[in-house]
Formats: sequence, C-alpha cells, structure tokens
Amino acid sequence: MTNARAYLANRSNLLASVLVALVVAGVILWALHTSFYYRLRSLFGEKILRIGGVILAICACTYAGVVLTFPSNLDITLALRSRSAANSIF
Repeated sequence: MTNARAYLANRSNLLASVLVALVVAGVILWALHTSFYYRLRSLFGEKILRIGGVILAICACTYAGVVLTFPSNLDITLALRSRSAANSIF
C-alpha cells in the first residue's frame, strides 16, 4: 500500500510541476506581448515576434519544469547555468 501512495505522490508532484511550468510559459508570453509587442511590431513582423515569444516561453517552461521536477538536483541544475554564464562573461 505504501508503494501505491508513493507512486501517486510522485505523479501528483509531476503533474503540479507541469502545470506550474505551463503557467510560467503563459506568463512569459503575456509579459512579452504586453511590454514589447506593440513597440517592436514596426521593426519586425508579427510572425517573427510571435515565434520569438513562443521560443522564449518554451525555454522558460522547460527550465521551470526541470527545476521543479528534480528538486534534489537543484544545486547542480542552477550551478551549471551560473557556471556557463560566468564563463561567457569572463
């Protein structure tokens, strides 16, 4: 019985992580649309702006999903990002 509860607990955490990651993607798309879309519409086409926004939202969704799904490896996940960012700066 405890194995079934552990399985359901892991599944619900996975579902919650996916839902939060999708909310992050939606917020990113909304923020980009409200802040930059109307200003950059004259410089770039609508199609380019929408594709760029979707790509940024997918990246943010994937990153949020990885961070939320593997909390035990959080220090490694964030360290890899910061190490690559530090190497690109210096």
